[in-house]
Amino acid sequence: MNYKYSLERTSKKYHCPNCEKKTFTKYVDNENDDYINYKVGICDRQSKCGYHYTPKSFFRDNNIDVIYKPLKRIKTIKKETSYISADEVKKSLNRNNNFITYLHKLFDTDTINRLVQEYKIGTSNYWNNATIFWQIDKHYKVRTGKVMLYKNGKRVKKPFNHIGWLHKILKYKDFELKQCLFGEHLISNKVIGIVESEKTAIICSGYYPNMTWLATGGLNNLNKNNTSVLKGHKVTLYADSDCIEKWRTKANQIGLKCIVSDILKDEKQGIDLADIIVAEKLKYNL
Repeated sequence: MNYKYSLERTSKKYHCPNCEKKTFTKYVDNENDDYINYKVGICDRQSKCGYHYTPKSFFRDNNIDVIYKPLKRIKTIKKETSYISADEVKKSLNRNNNFITYLHKLFDTDTINRLVQEYKIGTSNYWNNATIFWQIDKHYKVRTGKVMLYKNGKRVKKPFNHIGWLHKILKYKDFELKQCLFGEHLISNKVIGIVESEKTAIICSGYYPNMTWLATGGLNNLNKNNTSVLKGHKVTLYADSDCIEKWRTKANQIGLKCIVSDILKDEKQGIDLADIIVAEKLKYNL
């Protein structure tokens, strides 16, 4: 069923009216393919921002009478998923970057080589020594690559948030992005641990290789499409300390059979599993 108003179905993002990060998706009027208002939409940073201004709320706040009903004669064309050439992944490997340099503070060379090989940790010149986290699905097809700049293990957010997408950087035309879980290609018969950030998944894999570690890259990516590959597997979600209940609610909404860990429930806001593991390992020089 097609509705009169829906979130824009492209990868285009805008500056959020609340947090001002470029992580905002607008609602569109499907009858004229136009935006409703620059404030009407949702921020991807559900845990850090949580802004969501619906069309219904906008019309109510502005005393606009609207009849909500499904559109009956919209012809929808299912677009095929776009992919990035595997050659781009190969070209990005066997080079050092700031994130890999940080891993040398935590692991031995053999462990780092394994992590780079398994997760295909790439390097981008878009920003000097930036990291590429490739999204590779279960068929080993490359959905996209997330480019992020790190310094001393922390993301560089000033003077702007250094995060980009390879399909945009490479200027792929008419690219139909359908994300998958980071590390999906590694799913085997091991127990699966899911965290939010790609960095955390890699660090957890370094310390606990007996599990397969995946990352959502954001709460919105914890959805039915992305988690369908988890059917039949034992799964534990490790949300950041301030998102445990949100992840529990989301898992219930999408019908994901899993355990939602509350190991971080008593930690301060914004702490993730890697923060705790690294602090403990470095404290005891493990």
